[in-house]
Amino acid sequence: MAHLAATTQGYGSSPLVSDFWTGWGGDLASAMANVTALIRNGGDALDAAIEVIGNPQYSFSLTDLNADIDAILLAASLGSSIADTMDEYFRTITTINRRDALLVDIGFGGVVPTEQDLTNGLNGKMTGILGFSHPGGFALKQKATYDTPDIDPIEPTDTVIQAACKAFAGYILNL
Repeated sequence: MAHLAATTQGYGSSPLVSDFWTGWGGDLASAMANVTALIRNGGDALDAAIEVIGNPQYSFSLTDLNADIDAILLAASLGSSIADTMDEYFRTITTINRRDALLVDIGFGGVVPTEQDLTNGLNGKMTGILGFSHPGGFALKQKATYDTPDIDPIEPTDTVIQAACKAFAGYILNL
């Protein structure tokens, strides 16, 4: 519930950074750090990303993703009564509504893209002018950086970024 509230707030009032940073973008960046940690001593980035995305043992679980999507939809429909809005919302929401709202937020309005197109869209959003390349994008990239006290921070490589985006695309399309 706290994740849902914070993300809804971010989508409703985030003038300095892109809305998606407060939800799925921030979670995907954290997943990139998880992937980097898993492949530090070798291993395939895509296999690691598939293990991480949606897994409650890591930072980007299905529960987090659902809260992110619910926040997108709730922020768009908040009326005068938050309680009434939430009651109506949770009585009518479906998995398909959630997937479609996420696809619109990524940039695919009303169309279910191919996995490759969705992967490219996610990669562009995360690394482009609204993501890591944004003037404040260092904060989002910091979330994607694997940081532990015993080694220097490791930023996600292009391979890790691509793998995380591909795994997330597959996950979304299979919801």
